[in-house]
Amino acid sequence: MGVFTRRSKQGDPSIHTAPGPSRHGEDALALRIGKDLLAAARAAPGPSISDKLMDWAMADQAFRAQLFRFTDVFPVLSTPDLIHQHLMDYLSQPGVKLPHGLALGLKAGGMMKGTLAKTVASQITATAKRFIAGVDAESALPMLRKRWDTGIGFSVDLLGEACISRAEADASRVRYLDLIHKLPSAVNNWPANKLIETDHLGPIPRTNVSVKISSLAAKVDPIAHDRVIAELIESLGPILQSASEHGVFVNFDMEQHVLKDLTIDLFMRCFERYKFEAGLAVQAYLRARNRTCSAS
Repeated sequence: MGVFTRRSKQGDPSIHTAPGPSRHGEDALALRIGKDLLAAARAAPGPSISDKLMDWAMADQAFRAQLFRFTDVFPVLSTPDLIHQHLMDYLSQPGVKLPHGLALGLKAGGMMKGTLAKTVASQITATAKRFIAGVDAESALPMLRKRWDTGIGFSVDLLGEACISRAEADASRVRYLDLIHKLPSAVNNWPANKLIETDHLGPIPRTNVSVKISSLAAKVDPIAHDRVIAELIESLGPILQSASEHGVFVNFDMEQHVLKDLTIDLFMRCFERYKFEAGLAVQAYLRARNRTCSAS
């Protein structure tokens, strides 16, 4: 992640750096943290069914994509028949290889529908609780506070697929504004924790919100670059201005590789128009040409 601040007209650098510990100190710290993590992992209980489901999802990209799409619609599936129907729709696509037990359950149908639906529902719920803090700002606060008390900071994101209409984009903007308006008033009253409130560059805002650009404009497509950039700058305006007023840090989520250049361009264009603190999430596991990011 890169942390950016707006550059003044005098030419102050937009990406601030400060000398860190020596390489020897970094190696020792990394080794100590690694040993602590390994000891904690060995002391943890054995994997649950939801752990195994997540392991399978991480090992198979096609299965992972379909499982996450099913998870996104799961909250509105009110009956075992609907759960089974959507499982069949999402997990029977070409190229999707299922764990043996799940494959047998889907094929069985009949009396197994209810049992399979109940099992999947419980495991999806257990898995989702690891990542989903709540349905809105108020309901998310208890889990965020629990994490804060154990020394873990947070960046709140909104689940959902890319929107295809202006109405959906407007609804997403309202939900982001709800997070920005409501979270700081509670979070700012939590006990101080220097570990997650500062780094070698200085103070870090307590409330961090990640935005998905694909949820803030209809049909975000890099081919329609100029149209999409213009729509997103207007849509992001109220979010960035409100974040600045409430002391909220905004992360631009890269989402997927095809949106990389569009997201970087949008990020820089927003800095030309609005004043705010922001970060840019960049996946580091793909090769790409070097690109210098600066803001003016």
